[in-house]
Amino acid sequence: MGDLRGVAARHSGPARPCVAPGGYGAARRYGAALLAAGALAAVLSGCASGTTVESQAQQVYFQVPSGWRVFDQSQLEGGALVPALSGSAAPQFLAIAAAGPRPRPGAVFTASGYPWVISLVRPLSSAEQANISFEGLSDVVFNVDQAAQFGTSVQFNSQPQILVHGNLRGTRLSVNYNGNVDYVQVAWVNPATDKVWVLMAGCSVTCFQRQQGAIDRVVQSFYVSDRGTR
Repeated sequence: MGDLRGVAARHSGPARPCVAPGGYGAARRYGAALLAAGALAAVLSGCASGTTVESQAQQVYFQVPSGWRVFDQSQLEGGALVPALSGSAAPQFLAIAAAGPRPRPGAVFTASGYPWVISLVRPLSSAEQANISFEGLSDVVFNVDQAAQFGTSVQFNSQPQILVHGNLRGTRLSVNYNGNVDYVQVAWVNPATDKVWVLMAGCSVTCFQRQQGAIDRVVQSFYVSDRGTR
């Protein structure tokens, strides 16, 4: 897909997600300390009977169905998941949501029978900045190219899309991993190419087919403000 600079808009970025009155305001009132530190606040939103997850500090928002459990960064740090994430820099924002009767953060990247979502914001290292491209955005959460080199099957379910939203450039990918996991990933990078915002949502192939409507709504709700991202 090529270099990130000088790209014309082929697909526009998302609109800000629907949030009922008091949604973002409630997060600011009850979670101001967390948000100032770049952590997560989750508040119930009445406009779509969902849970809105946001970080004002990192300018990222998305919404999941109200029955899904949200795990914030404080619940995830120290676990096995964080070291397994692609990249050397620690996330500035990290959240996971999972559905099912016993939702758990460890469902991410697995062929779970229920949908999972992971969203993160992290800086890019100097080496990553020097080599960042549209293709490279596919590896910012989990290095699928490296997995493919070791023999794991990685197939695109559809043609990758280039996204443009104000100052931000990004991609939307639909991927089949190892033959039994389907996921969609949206990734944005700023003009300085030193920071990425990512959301990935998926589950087993049969679950993805059954829950595609819900997964698509989560992905479509993913919003990153292009203000202050130069």
